[in-house]
Amino acid sequence: MISQYLTVHDFELLLAHAALLHYRRGDIIVYPGGWARKPVYIVKEGLVAIYGSATNTSPFVHMLYGKHEVFPVSGLNLRPKDMPMQTGAKAETDVAVYTITHEAFEAFMASHPERKQALLNQVVDQFKIYTLRVENLEYTRTRERIAYRMLLFASRFGTIEQEVVTIPRVSGKTVASAISMSEEAVSREMARLKNMGIISYSPGKVHLLDTERLRNQIGYNVRLPFRYPEAVRQPLGDYPLTASN
Repeated sequence: MISQYLTVHDFELLLAHAALLHYRRGDIIVYPGGWARKPVYIVKEGLVAIYGSATNTSPFVHMLYGKHEVFPVSGLNLRPKDMPMQTGAKAETDVAVYTITHEAFEAFMASHPERKQALLNQVVDQFKIYTLRVENLEYTRTRERIAYRMLLFASRFGTIEQEVVTIPRVSGKTVASAISMSEEAVSREMARLKNMGIISYSPGKVHLLDTERLRNQIGYNVRLPFRYPEAVRQPLGDYPLTASN
């Protein structure tokens, strides 16, 4: 998230140039090929999916953006015309997004080296996420891929309360797309994890009740890119979990 790398003052200055828009789950924010006249977006709340499609295939998800993440990354001269023609953006959950013109965003980021560095840091973070996605697909079983994906979601979007990690609930279609499995296989595996007491649901959320058992769905000896803080004993990634109030 870009706010992680900007000072609070700089982030507030950036948002002073912004307008706030709200979308319901499933709403299209940018249609495929429609980036040319669109602004820069910063997610305030919720999840935004960047999706695309190829010939004779259903849409698939390239990336999910969460709180205070920027898309597209225009500050590195990635103009809307450079976005893949068949790529769009939709609200994966109910979302609120700030919108800023490309000119205002680029002028703000170029005005100080630390601001430019903040954007570069988000690009590096996104590269790490793509790398982990490739690693995720090396596993052959649905249960392994789902477990890995939920742990990655926890490291990016999770919150901890009383040692339970809560992540936003995304559609089965999005999960299936992310791990290259069928929706039916994802549904069966999620039901199995629920029956085992590893996860539970509440409206719009998935609760990881036992992240150690979830990790064990992959294997004891599997090397995962997560840390294990002694106080919480939960797997974390490069994106620290934030404690719920």
